[in-house]
Parts: sequence; C-alpha cells; structure tokens
Amino acid sequence: MTENELRLNISRNIIALRKRHDMTQAELAAKLSYSDKSVSKWERQEGLPDIYVLVRISELFGVTVNDLISETKVEQLQAGKEGGKYHFLIAALSCGLVWFVATLLFFLLKVCLPESEWLWMTFVYAVPVSAIVAVVFTHLWWGLWAQGISVSALVWGVTICIHITALVPNVQNMALIYAAAGVFQVLVILWYLYLLTKRRAKKEEDRGEREEAPSEACPGETDRSPQ
Repeated sequence: MTENELRLNISRNIIALRKRHDMTQAELAAKLSYSDKSVSKWERQEGLPDIYVLVRISELFGVTVNDLISETKVEQLQAGKEGGKYHFLIAALSCGLVWFVATLLFFLLKVCLPESEWLWMTFVYAVPVSAIVAVVFTHLWWGLWAQGISVSALVWGVTICIHITALVPNVQNMALIYAAAGVFQVLVILWYLYLLTKRRAKKEEDRGEREEAPSEACPGETDRSPQ
C-alpha cells in the first residue's frame, strides 16, 4: 500500500464513520482533543493522524485500526454497528445498576425502618440519577436528539423528586414547580435547536471546503494540531 492509498483509505473511512454517527468535524475534533483543522486535513488527505489518534478514533467508533486504514466500504464496517450496540448495552447496564442500588437500599431500609411510609421514595430518586447517567453517555456517544431527550428526562425527574419530597412536610403550592420546569424545558429545546442549526451550518461549510480542496494530495506529513 502506497502512502497516497493510505491517505485515501483513512480519509474515506473517517468521513464515513463520522457521518454515520452524525458528527461534524468540530465535534470529532473535540472528542479527540484536536483542532477541527486537523480533522479537515485528514479528510482532505493533506495529513495523516498518528497511531495514537487512529486508536482513539477506532475506540470512539467501535471499529479496529485495520478497518480505518483498509480499503473497506462503509457497508462493510459492521464493527461500527456492533460498537453502537456495545455503547447501548453499557448505558443500559449503568442505568440498571442505579435501579439495583435503589432496590437494595429500599430492602435495607425496610428491614431497619419497617414502620416508615416513605421508603418507596428510593425509587423516585432513582429516576433523576438514571437520567444523569443517560446524559453522560448520550453526550459521549450519541447525537443531539438523544442528548436533548436525556436532558429533558433529567429536568422532569428532578422536578418530580422535588415535588414529591415537598409533600412530606406538606409545603404549599409546590405544584407550581412544574411551571418552572416547563419554562426550563422550552429553554432546553431552544438550546438543542440552536446546536442542531449550528451543526448543519458547519456541515455545509465542511462540504464546501472539500469541494474546494485540490484533487491531488499534498506532500506527506503526519499532522498533529492539538487544541
């Protein structure tokens, strides 16, 4: 394999995997702690990522380094789909662990405080904790839609917890907290719509840069431009 062939394979595979995961060059660069100019150079075949970056990219997209450097069609990158399933299982297991801890805590409290009528609150508190776990994983591995849904779940989970907790001392007018949560939900929606619009604009910019890029690759160099 010549250097030009290697550049072409890496460029083609990074573009395909990035688009499959609905990421812009800037978002991929942020996850790699590099500048978006570096990612742009790799995709335009003007530079080669070093071996450490190739490993990071392969781990991020759930493929092997060999997949990244090989002449592999997008449809043949089955490991990418397997990586998505792997990420989902990790997130699901983490949320399940939260509910296991809540169940265990409920059991222990029931044994120690059998007369208490509010022990079921452990399951209520498990809702926002699960949402926090979901927020973390969606921001690591998934796109804006999943991120927005997880943040919304956190907003309403916390709201419900506050309301139900306030019922114990019988705080008046606590139902009004749902109005505040509704306003915050609107802000969350507007924020993610802004990010979505910004992402689309960035994609158009990336597409324009690729169309203007010279057809011939520049002289070989391994490029690293950390942020």
